[in-house]
Amino acid sequence: MSELLATDLADLGERLRQRRQELIAALRQRLHQADDEVEMALFNYFASLDDAATSSQLADYDVAQLSHELAELRAIDLAIGRIAADTYGHCAACGVPIALDRLRAQPGALMCLACQEELERQPHRMRKLG
Repeated sequence: MSELLATDLADLGERLRQRRQELIAALRQRLHQADDEVEMALFNYFASLDDAATSSQLADYDVAQLSHELAELRAIDLAIGRIAADTYGHCAACGVPIALDRLRAQPGALMCLACQEELERQPHRMRKLG
């Protein structure tokens, strides 16, 4: 594995910024759904049927989706910060360069594939990184 070329870094940075804008737009849309008459009608429909499980499931889904989008936004912001600090593309666990193919697939990747797989096998390792 080698260091990222300037063109690769510029491309990945642009993809991160574009995805960030998409996420911000999606988050704004999700947060303003309460103003959407169709969304409110659907939620109220299940609530009026005394279908607490379904209305709770809809609310839980919204919270889970919001949480996922916020986590992705945080990861993107951290990646943009690593670009500015000239540490982007290096594994936070072992320091080796992260493969370009991995960064293209997951521009916010914090770790190389080997360290990510190890983390998934032993989740307690994350405490040492954060």
